[in-house]
Amino acid sequence: MTDDELIYLTASDALEQFSSGALSPVELMRAVLARADAAEPRINAFAARFDEQALARAKAAEHAYRDGTVPSLAGLPIAAKLDLRIAGHPADQASLHFKGALAEETDVVPRRIAQAGGIVHARTTMPEFGVASFTHSALYGTTRNPWNTEFSPGGSSGGSAASLAAGTSVLATGSDSAGSIRMPAGYCGVVGYKPTRGRIPSPPAKWANPLYSQGVLARTVADCALFANVLSGPDPADPSSLPAAPLLRAAPEVDGLRVAVSETLGGFAVEPAIRRATAAAAMSLRSAGAEVGLTEPAWDAASVQWAARVLLEMHAGPAEQLDRQLMMPYAAVVLDGFRERTAADYAEAVKHQAAAWHALRDVLTEADVLICPTQGLFGFLAGEDYVTTQPVIDGKEVKYPYDTHLCLPFNLLNSCPVLSVPSGFGPGNVPLSVQIVGKPHCDSDVFAVGAAIERYHRGYPGFASVRPELGLPEPVQHSPGL
Repeated sequence: MTDDELIYLTASDALEQFSSGALSPVELMRAVLARADAAEPRINAFAARFDEQALARAKAAEHAYRDGTVPSLAGLPIAAKLDLRIAGHPADQASLHFKGALAEETDVVPRRIAQAGGIVHARTTMPEFGVASFTHSALYGTTRNPWNTEFSPGGSSGGSAASLAAGTSVLATGSDSAGSIRMPAGYCGVVGYKPTRGRIPSPPAKWANPLYSQGVLARTVADCALFANVLSGPDPADPSSLPAAPLLRAAPEVDGLRVAVSETLGGFAVEPAIRRATAAAAMSLRSAGAEVGLTEPAWDAASVQWAARVLLEMHAGPAEQLDRQLMMPYAAVVLDGFRERTAADYAEAVKHQAAAWHALRDVLTEADVLICPTQGLFGFLAGEDYVTTQPVIDGKEVKYPYDTHLCLPFNLLNSCPVLSVPSGFGPGNVPLSVQIVGKPHCDSDVFAVGAAIERYHRGYPGFASVRPELGLPEPVQHSPGL
């Protein structure tokens, strides 16, 4: 097997080959690190690398497989988003304010990765404080989409998504307060999972944020399930964490499942090509026995967007005492929004939140899952702050970057599990995706539907055998607004 084949092995296949002796964890780690050497100058998905430690741990995993007793993720190269604390690793939140800071303790997710034998070989980039829909910062530079390096991979888990697409990790962690897992997964042609809030425990600094969820990214639905199962279950550091739930599996069993399809989610701006790809992905489920019908939530999209932005900005409060002059322009805008919000805004946002749940509840009473686009925009240009420039959808400017994707409603309604899976390609070869939204605690339904859509597309990452160009070509020129 060539290195180019090794780096795109699924986690499940790699574990099978480790167990049979057909592949060594050292071989896979060397291939992934070599790929990072080639890709990182162009993609910049990593804030830090730990090559020597990773190879040493891969060697230990190799010996463990020979002994026949190994934990569930043993030997897999796993990229961890920079927002998680790992003792001795960077803890700067991609901000100049905390340059050089190192974590003194390790959060529950990386602890569980280590206990399961996974190897964190790199930390992935994110926007400053994780507050943007794209990924670049003064501290770590610009992260680019491996499918087309003129574009951002999205954010804030942009480094994780870009790493998976580029073949420089097998699994990756992510976190999601406004679509930060699903949207970059969508732009990079991989799978992103925001669970029912609390299924995967959150770090101590984050669990009190009602919009926040800890989740995972992978190249297949099965790998997402594998990874999420390892990370799920209660932890004392997160009082909102849930009791252990049934294991997730990626069985495309949708016979009789009721699927509602919304192309604009009740009035969000969406490119026509994305609407068509969403409908096609959903309608593919009919041949698998699902009942599929069109719907639109009976909510005011602008009110939902406003309420979500208010709550998002007000939970950015810890940044209030920081020097605005040291911030990236996009982060300063969020800080300004926080300073302008009032208690009355918060109370009004909560009212809109309740109304949004009533509208979504009506949809999910008639259906088991809702399918809608993950993003309305074809892609953010890499390195653009979108402070003085607005993104463009279907020829019209959209004021806020957050309003270009359709993720925020399901952070506002954070008890709903959501899986983002690929659905096609847009202009410039940038992937498109759909979100599968389930009823609270019904995470298994979104995995069943995601697996069925993935099977329809047949292959990595949902589109035959298509992968990003391994040669990482020069950026293709497109007009702003694509």
